[in-house]
Amino acid sequence: MRLQQYEEALRTYDRILAIDPTQIEALFGRGSVLGRLERYQEALDTYDLALERQPDKYEVWFNRANTLGRLDRSEDALIAYDRAIQLRPNERETWHNRGALLSKLGRYDEALNCYQTAVEIDPEQFESWFNLGNVLSKLQRHEDALAAYDKAVGLDPNRYELWFNRAAALGQLQLYDAAIASYNKVLQLNPSNRDATYQQALLLEKQGRYTTALECIDRTLEERSEFYEAWLTSGRLLEQLGRREEAAIAYRRAIDIDPEQCDAWYSRGRLLSDLNQHQEAMDSLGRAFQIKQQQEHKLQQVS
Repeated sequence: MRLQQYEEALRTYDRILAIDPTQIEALFGRGSVLGRLERYQEALDTYDLALERQPDKYEVWFNRANTLGRLDRSEDALIAYDRAIQLRPNERETWHNRGALLSKLGRYDEALNCYQTAVEIDPEQFESWFNLGNVLSKLQRHEDALAAYDKAVGLDPNRYELWFNRAAALGQLQLYDAAIASYNKVLQLNPSNRDATYQQALLLEKQGRYTTALECIDRTLEERSEFYEAWLTSGRLLEQLGRREEAAIAYRRAIDIDPEQCDAWYSRGRLLSDLNQHQEAMDSLGRAFQIKQQQEHKLQQVS
């Protein structure tokens, strides 16, 4: 529906409710349309009116929970999801959305239970398997996450986000060749994804395949020239290939992008010392030490 159609639908529901304000389906429809229009507080007020008239209507509790989530009233949303589950315990979407909210709150163990229930109710839904894999990854259960991602692949193999997260799980399991292949699948589906080429470079570096890793970094930097971590990685790879002067330039580029990070200052200082450029080396190492001290001081203040 376009905006104009939603507004016309809202006027229709208002006309119905002017005649009969107890019409539950009209109240439910009005709340749904207001949600589509992102008028969430009005939608919530409408759902509350509907529940005054029919407190056991599952659809209203479900939409009310979604609306409360949109309003960042997370605890109230969870209560509403729980009420919807009491009314209909076998609705996959309710468990899925409850899991999504809990995951957003960082309550991954609780979210895991929701997604596991969702896939038990309906094992043919991609999103629940995908989100289950994501939560398992957050819980450092990478083998289980990989199994969930593989279930999702069987349902929809054309989602690059899935292949990306699958690759990350494989990397955590030190299955580097399989992870690189999974990132290749990301790039088949989304050729401009430079996060994938960067992650490939990191895996190739771990395998000691420095020339191929550097090719990935160069492709990354062609499109993301202000990517601090990529310049830092470029410096490391160039050092491994014996191209130390170019490595020093890469570290300098990283410093120009983010001069408040100590890693590039330290790496540049260490390398310049090896190149017998002692004064510049001391300056860079001194700056790295100063930044490190400042960071530690900030952490002490927080604690």
